[in-house]
Amino acid sequence: MSELQMQKDELLALPVSVDLATAGRAFGLGRTRSYELARAGQFPCRVIPVGRKFRVPRSALLEALGIEDTTAGSGPAALCPGPHPQESITLSGPAFSASSALR
Repeated sequence: MSELQMQKDELLALPVSVDLATAGRAFGLGRTRSYELARAGQFPCRVIPVGRKFRVPRSALLEALGIEDTTAGSGPAALCPGPHPQESITLSGPAFSASSALR
């Protein structure tokens, strides 16, 4: 396998978004060609322009490559740690008692 290509385990280990050069490697593209395609609106998956740079969501990259994201913590809950609508929390202890609110 050439240096321009990535293996499935490398792809699944990518962060939530990657730079354009990294995404290009997944498709076997070099940095220059990746930027040419992105500027022309022809990159093989969704690209998000951020100022003069580009970011590529891991989900769009994996989808374009036909790879199912099976990594743990890949859903929306992984992006927003803490309680979610289906979860509840209970606040207890002296800091949360009614009497401490009056002090």
